[in-house]
Amino acid sequence: MRGFVLFLILLAGTSAVVEAANVTKVGDKDIYVDIGKSKGVQIGTNLNVYRTEEIESEFGKMRFTTQVFVGRILAYKVADAETVARVQLMTSSVGEDAPKAILKGDFVRPALVVPADDLFARDGSDLLSTGIPALKRVAHFISRFKALKVRVEVYTDSDAQDATKLTRAQAKVIREWLENDAGFKGDSLIPVG
Repeated sequence: MRGFVLFLILLAGTSAVVEAANVTKVGDKDIYVDIGKSKGVQIGTNLNVYRTEEIESEFGKMRFTTQVFVGRILAYKVADAETVARVQLMTSSVGEDAPKAILKGDFVRPALVVPADDLFARDGSDLLSTGIPALKRVAHFISRFKALKVRVEVYTDSDAQDATKLTRAQAKVIREWLENDAGFKGDSLIPVG
């Protein structure tokens, strides 16, 4: 896969990262989360896992709080208010002193990943007609969660010329399609390249 587009549901009222659902228990293989069918989760839903960390500036004594991507889990049992999931992906970007595992208290947001090849020609930002079914799935995904905000994050491999400019253009095209063709409010869509 050359790149991918990540549609991330923000259940908060702003673009700021706010805890949407929490990891309530971690078993040997299972991760329990306090979000379920009543909020749109279905079997097979991807949930990105984040952790709040406090970081100290290298310059001076300034400290600030940020959210770090920990990994992705996949729902395999879903009740009205709880989901049981298993780890699909872990990242190494967690702080040096932090365990490289999902922990009780981490928080999750529903996510949908679409291969960029399904939407765009290589190194292009014109939407492929064959990508429309994928965008219709995205529109259904967004509607299912009654999302207040959605981050449309586009990633590409390092081989693309001017990758940042390309991914920003692709994110803008996706945002425009979701606004014009699927009827979502433009200010609810946050394009990120």
